[in-house]
Amino acid sequence: SQNVEQSEDWTISSRSSIVSSGNNETLPEVSRTTPTCHLCQSTYKDWEVSFENWGLIDAVLQPMNLCISCYKKSIPEQVDTNQIHIHEKAILHDYLFILMEYCESTLGEAIQNCDDDKILWNYFAQTVQGLAHLHTKDLIHRDIKPGNIFVHKGVVKIGDLGLATTMSKSNLSSPSSPFVTPTSSHDESQSQVDVLMTTYAGSVKSSRVGTFLYTAPEIESGRYNEACDVYALGILLVELFGKFTTGMERIDVLSKFRTSHSLSKTWVEAHPIQASLATKMIATNPTQRPSCGQIIGELIQLGLFGKEEAPNVEVLSTLVSGLTTQVSMLQSKLWKQEQETKRLRKLLEEHNADFSLY
Repeated sequence: SQNVEQSEDWTISSRSSIVSSGNNETLPEVSRTTPTCHLCQSTYKDWEVSFENWGLIDAVLQPMNLCISCYKKSIPEQVDTNQIHIHEKAILHDYLFILMEYCESTLGEAIQNCDDDKILWNYFAQTVQGLAHLHTKDLIHRDIKPGNIFVHKGVVKIGDLGLATTMSKSNLSSPSSPFVTPTSSHDESQSQVDVLMTTYAGSVKSSRVGTFLYTAPEIESGRYNEACDVYALGILLVELFGKFTTGMERIDVLSKFRTSHSLSKTWVEAHPIQASLATKMIATNPTQRPSCGQIIGELIQLGLFGKEEAPNVEVLSTLVSGLTTQVSMLQSKLWKQEQETKRLRKLLEEHNADFSLY
C-alpha cells in the first residue's frame, strides 16, 4: 500500500479525478450527467467524504464511481469510520446565478398612469427615506433616477447600487471640508447618458458618473458628497408631477430646469410646493441644498408625510445630523468672517487708519 502523511482535514470526491495541465494537481471532475455506481449500477447523487487524523489508504485514493452504500462496504474493517463524514456534494455550474426580489414596476412605470398626488408624494417621501438610510451608512448612490427605483405593492425600494460609493466620515463632518473625494473604484466608469441625449465631443472625465439629466454639476469635479443624490431627487420630484406626454417634452423640461432652474409659469402655479422644494434641491452650491433629513422634516410640516408613514429613529437621526452639519458649517463660515475682520482691522491699524470712518 501507499504511505501518506496524516492530515487534519481531507476531502475526496465520489467522482473520478482529473489532472490539471498546470502543476499536476489532482482536481475532482465536475460532471453534467447523473453518475452510476460501477458496482451496483444504480444512479446516485454526487457526494464527497471528509475524514480527519488518519492515514490515507489505497482504497480511498483509488478513483471511485461508487454510491455511498458501496463506498461504505469498500472501507476496510480496521478503519475507524467514526471519523468519516459522508455528505452530498454541492453542484457546480459554469454560470453565476443571482436571486433578486421581484418588483411590480419601476418608479418610472408606476407614475405613468398615476394621477393621485397623495400617492406621488408617498413615493417621493419613501425614496427620500431610503436615501437617508444610505447616507447614514456613508454611501452615495450617484445614480438616482426613476429606472433605478422600484415599487412593489406600494413600497418603494432603491436599487442598482452599481455606481454607489463610500465617503470619509471625517471629511464629510468637517465644516471646512464639506466635500469628499469618493473612494470607489467605480470612478473609472464611463458616464451613462440618458435616452436621446448625446455627450459632448471629447473625452469624458472618469469622475463623471450617473445619468446625465440627474447628475449634479459638482460630479464633474470629482469632489462631492451626498448632496449630489439630493440634486437627483430634485429632478426626480419635477418628473414625478410632470405629466409629460412625450419623451422629448420630458427631456426639454428637465434639461431647462437643470440649466436655468426655471419651470413653466403654469406648472409652478399648479405645483407651488414641488417647484419651491425642487429648486432648493438643485441649488448650484451643494451646501445650499437641504439634506434628506431636512426634506423629510419639511414634508412633515407641510402635512405631506402622514403619521402612518412617520420616519423611523434612523431617519430622524439623519434629520438631526443634517441640521447639525448645517449649523457647524454656518459656525465655520462665521468664524472665517471674524478672522477676516480681525485681519482687516490689523491692516488698518498698521496704516494708522481712523476706524470712525468705517
